[in-house]
Amino acid sequence: NPDPRANGLAAHGASDEEDARESAALIGDVDLEPPRFYFPRRHVVMLMLFLGIAVAYGLRVCMSIAAAPISSSSAQSGPSISMYNEFSWNDTQKGIVLSAFFYGYISTQVVGGLLAKSFGGKPVLLGGLFLASLFTLATPWAAYSFDTLLAARVLTGVVEGVTYPSMITVLDQWTPPDERSLFVAFVFSGAYIGNVVTLSLGGVVAFRYGWRVLFTALAGVGFVWSLLFALLVSGRPDLCRSMHPSERRRLARETP
Repeated sequence: NPDPRANGLAAHGASDEEDARESAALIGDVDLEPPRFYFPRRHVVMLMLFLGIAVAYGLRVCMSIAAAPISSSSAQSGPSISMYNEFSWNDTQKGIVLSAFFYGYISTQVVGGLLAKSFGGKPVLLGGLFLASLFTLATPWAAYSFDTLLAARVLTGVVEGVTYPSMITVLDQWTPPDERSLFVAFVFSGAYIGNVVTLSLGGVVAFRYGWRVLFTALAGVGFVWSLLFALLVSGRPDLCRSMHPSERRRLARETP
């Protein structure tokens, strides 16, 4: 007859083994398959970065639409379509306004990398695009003074200058080496999408509702992206509580 004590010890050992396996799965010591409909959290991060750079380029190029001169035959009795016509700019003033963004933009490229290294890519990117949206929202009011308008555009460039350095930091933390080239190409293609969408739809918005609505709408898009990015993206993979253990283990093994 089997020894009841042996059976009890065997059952106890099997229970301990199951507990150990569950604990190992929680800390990522074994590679368990994720659920069938699990969407990898690194893909969520890549999608948000793609949308983020599209938003950044929208905030950048909107001035090119608003500052374009229009002929008197294209003018309408409704909202003002062109800042150039409304404020009676000349071509020199237009050029100064369009270049103001880039004076600020070139000033924070290296600084953005240092900040991302010290504080992480997420807070630097989030802060930069949130402030860029805020300055874009303020642009219609700043435009009544030429100097104030220049200051608003320079500051927009300053805070947007951290975009690429901070994104590179996030990509480094969230992409395995064998996926990195694909993810980098996907994320940075958002720049072209942002240009195409803003330049095509922005002209329609400005013509129908005025250039002020264009800036307000793009700022609103920036605020929505900032909220989603703050809620959906963790600063590092190990801080993401909704990530499956197998994905966490892989990122811990293959990324810095």
